[in-house]
Amino acid sequence: MNTARNATSTLPRWNYKKANWDHFTTLTDELAVSINACSKNTNLAAKAITEAIIKSAKKAIPRGARKNYRPYWTEELEELENEVNVARKEVEEHPSVVNNVNLKQKTAKFRKETIRTQRQGWQEKTASFNMEKDGNKLWGLIEDLSGSEGKATQIALEKDGNTVTGKATADPAHQTICCSQQH
Repeated sequence: MNTARNATSTLPRWNYKKANWDHFTTLTDELAVSINACSKNTNLAAKAITEAIIKSAKKAIPRGARKNYRPYWTEELEELENEVNVARKEVEEHPSVVNNVNLKQKTAKFRKETIRTQRQGWQEKTASFNMEKDGNKLWGLIEDLSGSEGKATQIALEKDGNTVTGKATADPAHQTICCSQQH
């Protein structure tokens, strides 16, 4: 049995949603003026352009990644978790019925608040979807929640006793749709 946890990448990533694109454009334009793109050495020109873009991006596009990010996490949950940890330590150091009851109460309060904030976050997230415009976002969220790795499940159909997969599944599906529309 492998008890090692999967190492998740916490390398900084560009947060394009929070980027200041006007500032990025201005910085890139300012830096591009000093680049001699007509020089005989295209590799040096390409390198200078790349450096200008990266330098502008570092100033205008925030970067970062949180390990074990939880979108519903609040300061109140942080405080409740700290209270649970203090109560747990107290039970470990001074075991008694009173301390154990205190730990159970704090744990129950923490769990209840966690569930409430998770539900609230989910309701806010799903309420903001407009199915006429954001259908792809909803399906993306569903794929994320189902744990799919980005690969679609292969469709398999049975036709005349044979299993059909891949592109061949399009023909029976197409014939079924066409036949149902003709009748």
